[in-house]
Amino acid sequence: MKQFKSYKTFLKILITGCLQSLFLFTNTHAQENEGRLQKGLFNAQATSVDTLGQELATSYSKFLKKDELFSWEVFVPSNYDFNSPPGVLVYHSRDNDPQLSKEWQALLEEKNLIWIATKNQHKSKASRHVKWNIIGVMSLQYLMKLYNIDTNRLYVSGQQEGGEVASVSARVYSEIFSGAIYINCKPELITDKVNKLSRPELIERMFEHRYSFVSDIKNKSAKAMRKVEERYNSVGIKDTQYLEIQNQYEEARIDVSILRRALDFIDAKE
Repeated sequence: MKQFKSYKTFLKILITGCLQSLFLFTNTHAQENEGRLQKGLFNAQATSVDTLGQELATSYSKFLKKDELFSWEVFVPSNYDFNSPPGVLVYHSRDNDPQLSKEWQALLEEKNLIWIATKNQHKSKASRHVKWNIIGVMSLQYLMKLYNIDTNRLYVSGQQEGGEVASVSARVYSEIFSGAIYINCKPELITDKVNKLSRPELIERMFEHRYSFVSDIKNKSAKAMRKVEERYNSVGIKDTQYLEIQNQYEEARIDVSILRRALDFIDAKE
């Protein structure tokens, strides 16, 4: 019950306008920073005030301490070009320790996608999913202060518990994320209760987006993933994909060939 109250408070914060405020910035410094930007794989840190500014950070003070330092693992393609802006894949790993593989890096380079993953945020059990979601979407603002980003290619993904977090982000931030990949997890089921807590237009916006469900046949959550995909379809979210894989449930990362299929699907242009 304590966790639900935190989540409910989180939704109220979003409904009062913080969601819109979060993305009212532009890439005004992206071009002037281009020569000094980091590329490749690196760790990044910032506080909520650094990233959001004093006023907006205060709105999230229930979950984010102003002086708390947040960490992300970041991969920026080596061929980053201001005039050919990359998309972004926000990733929530199952253990909050991303460790991006060389194979995934090569695919992200090919797809012109920046990868940013939350690190070490599992501290408060009661509100960790709420905080995890906020830090994930906050990472976009961190990136967009530095890089020129294609805002039509913002995606969210996660594995196991991180996949559950990603599924909530996909709905609550459907005005931001245009696709998602859920991996070996129990994604959020869009029930009537969820509909009542959410603004209707957020789910309606999901009708325009694409979602990939990736599940190992040994995954105990496989039935739940099928059920969620069916529910997506029944409420009007028709662009979904279900990928059944084998012998990858215990792996920290799914095989890059599977990630390619999922990215090809959510990144498809009609």
